[in-house]
Amino acid sequence: MKDLLIRCLKHEPIERAPWVPFAGVHAGADGLSLAPVLPEEWDGYCLPVTYRGRRLEIAVSKEEKKLCLVSGEPLEVTLFGQKIMLSSEAAF
Repeated sequence: MKDLLIRCLKHEPIERAPWVPFAGVHAGADGLSLAPVLPEEWDGYCLPVTYRGRRLEIAVSKEEKKLCLVSGEPLEVTLFGQKIMLSSEAAF
């Protein structure tokens, strides 16, 4: 994300805080659901997420949204209402 400084937030595993509204993150019985949005007054953010032993990273700017698996086994997640398989080779 060009010319954008993003501060990563300190985090707990998502199972301990199962709802992160501004980032559209929800962990429930159906698994992990993501629909990240950018508050109008923000330039961007980077949110590390630990879920079931896997480390994910959500990066959102005015230009783009990215989701990647940083470490752990592939994981099926719901991204904007669609099931995807997230792996170290497949970032969205």
